[in-house]
Amino acid sequence: MASTTGPAITGIHLPADNASVRRGQASKLVALSVMLLALLGCDRQPDSLKNAVPKRDFDPAVVERGRVLFAQHCASCHGDHAQGAPNWHRPDASGKWPPPPLNGTGHAWHHPRAALVRTIRQGTAATGGNMPAWGGRLPNDDIDAILAWIQQQWPEELYAAWWRMDRQSATGGR
Repeated sequence: MASTTGPAITGIHLPADNASVRRGQASKLVALSVMLLALLGCDRQPDSLKNAVPKRDFDPAVVERGRVLFAQHCASCHGDHAQGAPNWHRPDASGKWPPPPLNGTGHAWHHPRAALVRTIRQGTAATGGNMPAWGGRLPNDDIDAILAWIQQQWPEELYAAWWRMDRQSATGGR
């Protein structure tokens, strides 16, 4: 008597007398396995995409508003082009830290966004500087616009380094 089942393919018994049915079923099983494996990896991004820096696409109107606000509130200390005080990296005669450059030649890009916002809101008196606290005078939208203008001054490489550091800071290093 002939067998009614053919060889087992991953626990599935196929009819022995119909080779084309077995091949069709095997092909479907392989395709289903490939799809399942692909779906299992869908929630993971390759490292190259995880660290991809998004294009700076600040709204030009926001950047322009930031430029105007910077000129009104910040330029008298940080300079018209955010170049900072000449000897910003040393305390002045009174022991206070002069205004640093914000155009990418200083250290502002070393700080995460939350620290930059906090510095603008709270000022620098507690850390040995002269910057007043702007939190009660500038709404969040104005602070965001000023930061957008400042970040537009940074070279692309610095913005990319800042973005990665800021992202790491925001996710706790993950």
